[in-house]
Amino acid sequence: MQRAVLLYALLAINLHISGQSSCLIDCHASSCDEEQEPDNFDNRLSELLFSNDTLLIIVQLVDNCAYASEPLYAEAQLVNDTIQLSYSLEPQITDTLYQDGQIIYEFTSPYYECDCCFELTYLLRDIPHRSMPIRLNNQIIYPAIKR
Repeated sequence: MQRAVLLYALLAINLHISGQSSCLIDCHASSCDEEQEPDNFDNRLSELLFSNDTLLIIVQLVDNCAYASEPLYAEAQLVNDTIQLSYSLEPQITDTLYQDGQIIYEFTSPYYECDCCFELTYLLRDIPHRSMPIRLNNQIIYPAIKR
């Protein structure tokens, strides 16, 4: 029963913000954009607004559909004059049910069999200046790399 309550609580959370991310105020994902075709879309910085020491970053992404509908785990850190952003699904939780010594059910955080376009919005604080490079899941998104 306690596992069922814990599982429900984890699935009901919209977003988990890591306590280690001192500059992260908020992060949330939009729903899937049904108008966009994932095959014709590149991950990119959509908007960057700087006011005092607060920074709003909106990133357009193509990724697994689960990211637009499942709880996210988001982090933001200042590392060597670079803003390091990351996102993932909630840490994987596996729950295994046994009957007569046999596994009858195993739950792991879901991934869907689809990709979609969506936006991630990060709100950060204590950012010293607007010209800091930004990385998202180890990919440089600002300043943009010329190809």
